[in-house]
Amino acid sequence: MSRERTAYFEELSALLRERDMPPARVDALVRELAAYAVEARSPLVEEFGPAGELADRLTDRQSADAADGPEAGAETWVWTADALQEVRLLERFGGQGWEVERLDRLGRFVCRRDRQHPLRWAYRREAAGPRERERLTGRLATEGWEPCGVWGPFAYFKRPEAAVTGPAARLSRLPRLPGGGSTSLRGSA
Repeated sequence: MSRERTAYFEELSALLRERDMPPARVDALVRELAAYAVEARSPLVEEFGPAGELADRLTDRQSADAADGPEAGAETWVWTADALQEVRLLERFGGQGWEVERLDRLGRFVCRRDRQHPLRWAYRREAAGPRERERLTGRLATEGWEPCGVWGPFAYFKRPEAAVTGPAARLSRLPRLPGGGSTSLRGSA
């Protein structure tokens, strides 16, 4: 890696740690960003913006209004995983009826599940810079995918399995809540 790239990612790592991002999450994220940058072959500042601005975007995401609360008949759950596990876990939890509503400012998946009419959900993660994201969203919309969160260069999309499998996407039995019995869980997956 060039000195310029090394310096950029060292600065980004330091800024993310200063903002209380867990070190393991910082390391995994910086590895993925570096791999993406190699594929993109464009200058880092052009692709991601200055390291300070990228750190701000990665750590200062909009939160949903806390006053909203969960809908009647819905369970909520917040979880996180590193970049190496999150796609597998999204698939697993989507199969249990968990719909990602958004990613919070700490990179956690904020999910809900309808207790009365649970459906399976499919997810995908795409690496796309801000300039590419709009085009990607439009292309995926034709296949029924809708955005459900952005974190750095990663855009997350969801669609109900019913878009592909029809009525078979409905869960006949609600799986247990991951990690316990509370309807509002917070923590790691």
